[in-house]
Amino acid sequence: MQTPREVLNALIRRKKADRLGLMENPWGDTMTKWVTQGYPTGKDGQPISAQEHFKLDMAHCGGWFDWQPNMGFNETVAETDEWVVRKNGSGASLKWWKAKSGTPEHVDFTMTTREVWERDYRPLVVGSAAKRLGADDVKTIKKSLADRRAEGYWTCFGNQFLWEDMRASMGDVTLYTAMLLEPEWIHDYCRVYTDLYKDYYRLLLEQTGAPDGMWLYEDLGYRDRLFVAPEIYRDTIFVYYAEMVEFFHGYVRVYRAGDGPGRRGRVRRAQSAGGEGRQRHLPGGGEVRRQVELLGWAGREDSRKR
Repeated sequence: MQTPREVLNALIRRKKADRLGLMENPWGDTMTKWVTQGYPTGKDGQPISAQEHFKLDMAHCGGWFDWQPNMGFNETVAETDEWVVRKNGSGASLKWWKAKSGTPEHVDFTMTTREVWERDYRPLVVGSAAKRLGADDVKTIKKSLADRRAEGYWTCFGNQFLWEDMRASMGDVTLYTAMLLEPEWIHDYCRVYTDLYKDYYRLLLEQTGAPDGMWLYEDLGYRDRLFVAPEIYRDTIFVYYAEMVEFFHGYVRVYRAGDGPGRRGRVRRAQSAGGEGRQRHLPGGGEVRRQVELLGWAGREDSRKR
């Protein structure tokens, strides 16, 4: 009988596996509801992880870090019994529910011009990778990776990337406008943050060792549509995604991007050649083939139709 790691490695490489792979990450509200229906809890009264309870094949072992320019900043702007508005380290004020999950309401943003970005935030990001990775972080992630691997699970790290970072910094209106009218600003932001991510993960991976794969959680579309035209993605941000893909391929065998666990129906798969076990995911709806042809994955000529 194959271990979870062997099952996923076989499926990814299009070889014979004993069974389907299992992976899920339920929302916190779901887990809370399950507890009222008999789902087990730990000594602290919190629901045990779905990965542990259901013996899911894919184990997330870390990789998230504080990407905000002003690290650790979290100012309460307004608050009621039901919700709270907090300003993050990028100057964005977001409204969150207190007692339930959900995406935040966009209230106000400071980073609305390139001048503000360059003056107040860019200097805090450049060259800051080392101080974002603490010794305790390395110890915790290294132990988690070793434990899960010893248990036979397929291990991965994960984080969001440029699109989600920009939305949580500039807001949708400024972001979409800048992509059309100020692409140089978008390129600068993406260049600075791509360098940060590469520097951070280089430090992390050299100290913890590499997992089996890497997740980047990015909602590039909603329902069956992209947020912007595929040509705009290609000309602004996807070159940095391709760069990040190649970086991770130096450490792990699989790169996977798309929307996060628990979100359904917005991502269609488009695989490209260029290495054993490589997977790439693009958002799409009814025009996935056209989008893949237009994008060519940031100019690469190795894409093939699904």
